[in-house]
Amino acid sequence: MSSPMYRIGYALSPKDGQRLIQNSLINHAKQRGIDLIEIDPAKPLAQQGPFDCIIHKIYGSDWNNQVQQLSLHHPNVVVIDPPEAIDHLHSRASMLDVVTSLKIPQGNQTLGVPNQRVLEESENIMDSIEEKGFKFPFIAKQVSVDGSAKSHEMFLVFNENGLKKLKLKKPFVMQEFVNHGGVIFKVYVVGDHVKCVKRKSLPDISEGTLNSMAPDEGLLLFKQISNLIAKSDSSDQVEGYISGVEKLVEEAEMPPSEFVVALANGLREAMGLRLFNFDLIRDSRDGNSYFVIDINYFPGFAKMPEYESVFVDFFCDVVEEKRRNVELEAKENQEVRGGEIKENKTLVKKKMSSPMYRIGYALSPKDGQRLIQNSLINHAKQRGIDLIEIDPAKPLAQQGPFDCIIHKIYGSDWNNQVQQLSLHHPNVVVIDPPEAIDHLHSRASMLDVVTSLKIPQGNQTLGVPNQRVLEESENIMDSIEEKGFKFPFIAKQVSVDGSAKSHEMFLVFNENGLKKLKLKKPFVMQEFVNHGGVIFKVYVVGDHVKCVKRKSLPDISEGTLNSMAPDEGLLLFKQISNLIAKSDSSDQVEGYISGVEKLVEEAEMPPSEFVVALANGLREAMGLRLFNFDLIRDSRDGNSYFVIDINYFPGFAKMPEYESVFVDFFCDVVEEKRRNVELEAKENQEVRGGEIKENKTLDTRKAYAMALSIISVVLPIEVSRFSTEESVLGV
Repeated sequence: MSSPMYRIGYALSPKDGQRLIQNSLINHAKQRGIDLIEIDPAKPLAQQGPFDCIIHKIYGSDWNNQVQQLSLHHPNVVVIDPPEAIDHLHSRASMLDVVTSLKIPQGNQTLGVPNQRVLEESENIMDSIEEKGFKFPFIAKQVSVDGSAKSHEMFLVFNENGLKKLKLKKPFVMQEFVNHGGVIFKVYVVGDHVKCVKRKSLPDISEGTLNSMAPDEGLLLFKQISNLIAKSDSSDQVEGYISGVEKLVEEAEMPPSEFVVALANGLREAMGLRLFNFDLIRDSRDGNSYFVIDINYFPGFAKMPEYESVFVDFFCDVVEEKRRNVELEAKENQEVRGGEIKENKTLVKKKMSSPMYRIGYALSPKDGQRLIQNSLINHAKQRGIDLIEIDPAKPLAQQGPFDCIIHKIYGSDWNNQVQQLSLHHPNVVVIDPPEAIDHLHSRASMLDVVTSLKIPQGNQTLGVPNQRVLEESENIMDSIEEKGFKFPFIAKQVSVDGSAKSHEMFLVFNENGLKKLKLKKPFVMQEFVNHGGVIFKVYVVGDHVKCVKRKSLPDISEGTLNSMAPDEGLLLFKQISNLIAKSDSSDQVEGYISGVEKLVEEAEMPPSEFVVALANGLREAMGLRLFNFDLIRDSRDGNSYFVIDINYFPGFAKMPEYESVFVDFFCDVVEEKRRNVELEAKENQEVRGGEIKENKTLDTRKAYAMALSIISVVLPIEVSRFSTEESVLGV
């Protein structure tokens, strides 16, 4: 606190500033000694400050000139990034040229850009397509990227009919559409920090779809792209569309992290930029063929998981870089790079020569397929870790050997085998103890641990929703009236046993819904808390904590409850979109999807210190290292949070960069095991050393006693004078 705060100035549009500079970022930065200072682009930059560093995204030559003058007259102010470097990304005609010139290690992957060209004002579209051998469908977008809504407007052109309807002003870019499985990889680059996340994208377009296009269907704005799938007057099909998209994204394998990082680093160096993202797609026909289709300067970083930590780490990197002597900077950077290469070579050599650590995993086929992807296997091997499948149908004692096992198998027989393994092979790290996992198999008591936590909360309050178990002998209505329970509430099975039934949940709005509820008793009733349609999924993998935003149930107003039709008192969770999307219009389908996405995008993350403290508290209290919990924020009070569910070994593959997190965790485990073995050996040695020392002391005492006997016989003196060791030594 005694050291001066570093001042980071930011010049952003009001909309961009509001999205990025949230309280969670401001507070996190202050804790690391960084002040975020708003720059007013309407005032001369030279009259503001002082700044240690500025970040900016303002369009126009006047602003660019001011930034260049600042760099000229105040070279110690770090400008991120140079306007002339940013300008290269303001033209789609040339922005992707940098990709084709990259020389990066790609492994089995191939890298390219889609076939594209600029249609100039003097050219005829159809002539240009025929001359250049262009194929339908293609994406049409403005050449200029100037921050306007128009510059982000894109069209999918399916055929000649679409071409005729296209009103995009020339010049514009035509980029051939590449089928990519409906999933796009957004790669965010913040200095040396790289994060890759999966997002839904345009669905694959088959020849059949192209051939069956109606005359009025040759052109679509991107926001209307769901029309390709969701032409329906059924809200069930609306939900089916949404679920199908989510499943595509969930099951998509991430590109190899080494490839992504190498690509990000290559682009950063080639463009001379430190704040950007790029869109990466994988060809549906070839799982190793990747295309960069767009590069954006200073995108919506608040959508990036844990963006606060990433940005503050980046700011710290920048001020540390500033602190170094400018003259030595080039030399030091060269030495660092040389040292890293040398260190990496040594590390690789060491890993190749040292034995691989063996991590056994016992999972259901479905869970195993989702978690143990090639990207994880390869990443683990590079860090000296082998992932070995355990067959739950065979005795565990006959498999192995293992340094550690992770598991999610239900049943007392498996639990007994794991306990026997721990008993007879204490050096095998078992993650986690079956008896600790069992506490999460009952929703009746799983949340008790939350209410007993003592963690620093700041301005936040923490609790669990009002809930109770309805036993077999109880009447639902009587129980609700006695306990003062309120509608709506969530009904779910008490037991969590991995079955589809145990994950089935209902939203009960009123007495009509209660009468229709066929859930077998006992079941849990948990009062519904309005939480803005956003849930925070917090993943805990050992000491590693990641919090992500996800769409959730929309808020339910009194008006919605009162306007419920008699047949609308009960909904399965998968039907929850029926509350909003009762429509026969695909535009309204898209509106619903866009509305949900906007809710999630604009939701502020809970303070990272609060989330980490809560995660650490739960980990210590439960004695578990692999779990997640669902956190919601009360719509009425932005500082009031509720934990509504805790899951053991959830779908970790949905967690951003799960491969890196898991491999870091495995390395933590084997390092902890190595230290424990060394400590045990040292303690055993000390114990043995103590025994030897004790035996020597005993032998000395015997020798003293013998000497005393001889003296007493030979000399006529009192033995009592030599009754102590000190007396004998005195003689």
